[in-house]
Amino acid sequence: ALAACDRPPSLVICHNANCAEPADPERDDTIDALRESLALESDGLPVFDGVELDTFFRAADSTCLYAHDLDTDQTPALEPTGVMAEYFARPGPIGHGATFYVAVELKSHVSADKTDVHDAAQLASHATCAWEVYQAIADAAVANDRDVVMIFEAFNPDLLRAVIDATPAALPIRVEY
Repeated sequence: ALAACDRPPSLVICHNANCAEPADPERDDTIDALRESLALESDGLPVFDGVELDTFFRAADSTCLYAHDLDTDQTPALEPTGVMAEYFARPGPIGHGATFYVAVELKSHVSADKTDVHDAAQLASHATCAWEVYQAIADAAVANDRDVVMIFEAFNPDLLRAVIDATPAALPIRVEY
């Protein structure tokens, strides 16, 4: 009976790529916080099983960003993938476990009345951006022989559906939704 109660180990994912102390939400989804978080170790080993990166589609100029919201620093969505490529290229383990997880939270453009924008073209553009981020992460993982899983997540079901609908035929690293 006890065998039926086995649970998989918990994963520790660095939320908003901002896990270095002192806690400062203003640094969520910034390149500096990502670098500092990836550098955290305990006894010479990484403390995380993965990291969460947010993408935000800015409808005003059709730009995909690495940002927690539109009120904070806004960096092109592909910029953190370069940091991740450097991290995957380092010697030794990159995560606490054998598999490293990159969770990409897809943020929706929100209108003035605080509702999600469901414009099909914007959803498709954000989905394209998500797959570009995936491809850059996948290329770095494969080039460095790293076991990496990409997890796409979104509060807007239409946005997640657009990403799923745009799934490419070839997936060099595992994807979860």
